[in-house]
Amino acid sequence: MSLLLGVLIGALFGVLSRFVTGRWVYVVIFLIGNTAYTWLSLPVLQYGFTDLTWIFLFNSVALLSLSYGISSIKPGRKSKTFNRSPLGGSLSAVMMGVSLIALIIIPFFTSFAGFHAKQYYDLPGAIAVGEFSDDVAAIDMSQVRRVDGSLARNLADKRLGEDRGLGSRVDVGRMSIQAVNGELFWVGPLNHSKFRRWLDNRKGTPGYVMVSASNENDVRLVTKLGNTPINLRYNMGAYFSDKPQRYVYDQGYARHGLTDWSFEIDDTGRPYYVITDYKKRIGFKGADANGLIILDVQTGEIKPYPINKAPEWVDRIQPAPIIRRQLRDWGRYKDGWVNSWLGADGVLKPTDGMSLVYGNDGQSYFYTGMQSIGSDEGTVGFVLVNTRTKQMKLYEQAGATETAARNSAEDEFQDFGYHATNPILYNIGGIPTYFMTLKASSGLVKAAAFVSVEDYSLVGSGKTTEVALRSYNQVLRGRGNSVAISDIEDYQTISGTVARVQQEVTNETVTYYFLLQENPDQIFAVPSDLAPFVRMTQVTDKLELSFQSVDNAVVDVLTFDNMSLQAHQSGLQDVIDTRVEGTKGQP
Repeated sequence: MSLLLGVLIGALFGVLSRFVTGRWVYVVIFLIGNTAYTWLSLPVLQYGFTDLTWIFLFNSVALLSLSYGISSIKPGRKSKTFNRSPLGGSLSAVMMGVSLIALIIIPFFTSFAGFHAKQYYDLPGAIAVGEFSDDVAAIDMSQVRRVDGSLARNLADKRLGEDRGLGSRVDVGRMSIQAVNGELFWVGPLNHSKFRRWLDNRKGTPGYVMVSASNENDVRLVTKLGNTPINLRYNMGAYFSDKPQRYVYDQGYARHGLTDWSFEIDDTGRPYYVITDYKKRIGFKGADANGLIILDVQTGEIKPYPINKAPEWVDRIQPAPIIRRQLRDWGRYKDGWVNSWLGADGVLKPTDGMSLVYGNDGQSYFYTGMQSIGSDEGTVGFVLVNTRTKQMKLYEQAGATETAARNSAEDEFQDFGYHATNPILYNIGGIPTYFMTLKASSGLVKAAAFVSVEDYSLVGSGKTTEVALRSYNQVLRGRGNSVAISDIEDYQTISGTVARVQQEVTNETVTYYFLLQENPDQIFAVPSDLAPFVRMTQVTDKLELSFQSVDNAVVDVLTFDNMSLQAHQSGLQDVIDTRVEGTKGQP
């Protein structure tokens, strides 16, 4: 399709150049130039896109120049010129004028926010007010993302380098995070490393790399599905008709705006490219996802889907840049275009960061804070956007931006010079909390930190995620914030007899470790300030503990009750309890 388009345009302007100049050489030049350009650029042939208009403008300018004559100077000879054609000059000028109207005038009237502010504001659709603890999944320690994109890429490259024969032939492509059978992985395709490697192996590259988002030691090189070898014929290191963008374009998608080429695998491990099909809703602007196209990178099969019928294994349909632009326009044009420039009353903007979080429904969401114009560190709330349906919810809770939270975490390790990764939003007992890892200059993860969204001075940090969470819970208790046990994912309560107890003091934090006779495979970590009787507990005491169901050897306790030590409650406390229904003596 791209070659045919180039030939048609080249032939049109080539014939016109022959009419203008009387020379056949320009027919060949226009034909070759347009064919090469359209083949390389793959212009979108749809209203709202200016690719084709630019091609016509360039050709019109070239034709207009020819119509006024060209001098050719040869050594030892007199300059020669040809007479310009008045009709050819007029035709070239008209074509150039039409191109300029299509590039400037029409887009201005159909897209300028001063005329269409309400359309920009309405483009995201209705934005509901959400309840954080109901919509965001409670933290699951086994799925906390310690591995960011850059570390995942380094780990994938290292794994590939361990295979000498393979590492010299392929490179790891762009990695994307996704849920695979309920676990989070960074997945990246193997691309041909150079043109020669593509020529040597036209069948494709032998697979992809998976890196666990929660465990940097879980790195997998996948080269087979069952007993069948994988061959990624359509990868970003391929050339000509094997290039995914060119292949899809020539298969009948020249009239589609395609973006966000995301490499994803289904739950069986079969690889695909998931491509967003988008349109311009407001003239030449207002980009918005219209559907998706799935390319089987082995067979070349292409299947289009509307958004509401996308396969369940597809994590993302909505491109992050498009969502960010729509949120920016929504926050800017609530009270019209004039207000966005004069006064800016109530104008909001997204914060710099945008991360991916997972909700209680198992689907992924884009997270970004919303702040007033001119604000640097504070937010008025945050927005979660479903990455499949684009459904948006606003959470009206003032707090810190991702940048402020990152700086607060780095301050905990300023002597080491660690740098925090992009914060990820988690639900810690109903409290919105940023989590981030801290890396040394080598790129290796050295620590972890939890930072309260509401107050970024509340920080829990440690060398491991578990220690950081324990520290964070202790900081919350010290500031009067109570973690709601009902908002913890898969918590359970057990009773048992203390078999052993050991105390640990770290940075003014005292933690007690209990081993129960009835559960000898796990050690229960209890901060000293969790309950009044923690410090007094000894061997043979009966305990009742609540904690999140995890397979870790060391478990962080959420509630602690020593059944062997029961404090006497005064008569005055009984009176208070009758007045404050449901407190049961708890603060």
